[in-house]
Amino acid sequence: MQWEHLVDMIRANIPDYEVRKYIDIDENTKLIEDLDYDSLAIMSLLSMLEEIGIEYTRIHNFFSRFNICGEIYEGICELKTTD
Repeated sequence: MQWEHLVDMIRANIPDYEVRKYIDIDENTKLIEDLDYDSLAIMSLLSMLEEIGIEYTRIHNFFSRFNICGEIYEGICELKTTD
């Protein structure tokens, strides 16, 4: 998965349309604090990842890392290298 694809998925789930439209997402962006992700947005993002074949539950400490965008991406990359 490319970083840009993950950013598009993250952006698509931002609850606030104005935030979604204008915010820059980088590797330090936090889903909850910066993008106002709620439990529904988190579940939606996890579902999107699962739909494209990313088994996020197999990544070591993934749930503890599932807030900072760069850490999410690193976890996905780790999973892809172990497959």
